Amino acid sequence: MPHTPSFDLHIHAGAERDFTFEDLADRLAGENVSAIGVVDHLELYVDRKPVWAAEAWSWLAENDRLLYGDDTRGLLELLDDFAYFSELCKVPVRRGIETAGKDPIPREIAGKMDFVGLCIQDMGSAGPDWAEGLILQIERFAEAIEPLGVPGVIHHPFRPRLFALKKSAPAAPGEWRKALDGESLKRLAGRVVRSGLSLEINGMTAKSIAEEPGAIESLCGAYAAMKNMGVPFSLGSDRHGLEPAYSLHELARQAGLKRSNCPILKRLSVP
Repeated sequence: MPHTPSFDLHIHAGAERDFTFEDLADRLAGENVSAIGVVDHLELYVDRKPVWAAEAWSWLAENDRLLYGDDTRGLLELLDDFAYFSELCKVPVRRGIETAGKDPIPREIAGKMDFVGLCIQDMGSAGPDWAEGLILQIERFAEAIEPLGVPGVIHHPFRPRLFALKKSAPAAPGEWRKALDGESLKRLAGRVVRSGLSLEINGMTAKSIAEEPGAIESLCGAYAAMKNMGVPFSLGSDRHGLEPAYSLHELARQAGLKRSNCPILKRLSVP
């Protein structure tokens, strides 16, 4: 019988990390994962930075924690360091970039990365047609990365705050669970399949809803339904420290995932 996959392609280990690569390698060795993906946000390194990125660099400077420059050269140095990290690990390590899809990926960066993650943005006033907001972001992203020739992953597609009915307001309790039912989910699944992208099962999303009774079951039920519609998957903890947010293996098990549901592993040449 095929085994439930266990890998993590969404580990933030870039400019904001507060751990060593050696510590991360030791931590992951104890998690029995078959593949590792390390990433950082592209927006930290572009010329016109969003507010959050500029604030992050200011904080790092004030606390004497600058590891890289805040430009393309700094990102290239980070990707080289990711190559060093791969030498510390006994399983395949792949280098990625997470992007909101608003800035082009520099040509010199494209040749050093193995995959790209789409950081799904809050839509504000999502309402009953929340799927359309996601689909629009997915379509733009798929078109933008096609020339790069690398796999793409839709990061944290079901964060509860994406389903807020008013901009900058939290989603009402259970609102996201209602949204994941019915035709919207089918429309989203169909577009993901056509895009060629993988949908991420995200550990931070699970952690954010874990205290809500029945929430994990509802989330994994949505994943299982999309799996049955042919959606390909990736697994990502979205951790920004050494500890994982939630067991990805358990989420994959509840969703009924097998390795065959995760073709990104084959595209990344993971045995």
